[in-house]
Amino acid sequence: MFNENLRKLRKYLNFTVEEFAEKLEVPPRTLGAYERLERTPSIELAVLLNKKFNVNINWLISSKGNMFQNANTLMFSVSQEKVKPMKNWGRRLQKIQTANKMTDEEFSKILDISQSRLCDLCLHSKFPRAEELYKLKEHFDLSVDWLLFDEGEINPKKNKLNTLGLSEKQLSKLKEMLND
Repeated sequence: MFNENLRKLRKYLNFTVEEFAEKLEVPPRTLGAYERLERTPSIELAVLLNKKFNVNINWLISSKGNMFQNANTLMFSVSQEKVKPMKNWGRRLQKIQTANKMTDEEFSKILDISQSRLCDLCLHSKFPRAEELYKLKEHFDLSVDWLLFDEGEINPKKNKLNTLGLSEKQLSKLKEMLND
């Protein structure tokens, strides 16, 4: 998904691969490999796109929302204050794992990564890749803004559903009825 959206963004901005690569300060071959899904971009590329072009990171990773940020998105331009919580995102990853009572093995299988990669992510020594964020977002129904920047609601859909003031049991029953 990130690769498709990266290509859509480049074409929308009317850049060739070479021009866009120059703007992003990456080799054209690397950018081309990202677009063809031969290489996986790091989250730093998403942050760079946010800084330089005001791209909505939620859209870039999940195709949800607008391509560019506006007043209705949770994300705003990434400043140094925003980068700090992103660097500490491993705590939120541990929170998800603990809340779901999962072993390292179970959690790493969901993310389709090795346990040593999971350890690196939790210890903040590595940034997440786009597909890891996407898997977390989809499997646990989480907000990308919360995952990266500790902003917004952890699970906006769940909180919106419960504005009716229903108990967990009533909410569960309502979900069952809606899924039938």
